[in-house]
Amino acid sequence: MGSCSECTRPNPDASRGKQPRLMNIDAVNDRRPADHPKPYEVQCHIDVSVAEHEVCVIKFNAIVDPGSPISFLKCESVVPNNYSVIKPAYNNNFYGINGAKLNILGIFVTYVTINNNIMDFRFYIVPNITMLSDAILGRDLLPNYCLLLLGVLLTRVFFRLHLNLAQLDPYLSLVMFQTIVP
Repeated sequence: MGSCSECTRPNPDASRGKQPRLMNIDAVNDRRPADHPKPYEVQCHIDVSVAEHEVCVIKFNAIVDPGSPISFLKCESVVPNNYSVIKPAYNNNFYGINGAKLNILGIFVTYVTINNNIMDFRFYIVPNITMLSDAILGRDLLPNYCLLLLGVLLTRVFFRLHLNLAQLDPYLSLVMFQTIVP
């Protein structure tokens, strides 16, 4: 009744199951057009031990991406030649938006400074070819914020970091604000 044979036949891809794919980034051809809005970036600082009583301060830019469930960092950003700070990552199955499996090299737990606020943070370390930016700050950054979406309070949590996520997408009314702890 009202349907054609094209619409009712089974999808051959559905029976095969989801096939993981690797995502290749071509940094030369993967640039956004000049008129495309720049994603929200913040500057981060981390302290990494390089010797028993010596700390190296590393600065890098990170893109705030509330669509990512985790935060990740290029391995070159940790500290070249000091991979002892990276813990092994077991059973971490994360996939990109296109279904490509994310290659996790390890986990780096550190204090990160963003906008003069220091927080304990976990980065998943990825190969340098994974992305163009140095780091992605995912939803794991947000549990310490109060998030309003279109005026409806979704989550009440506490933190001191100021981000204006409305810059991410002007079509969404995302507003982040600092919650005052009573």
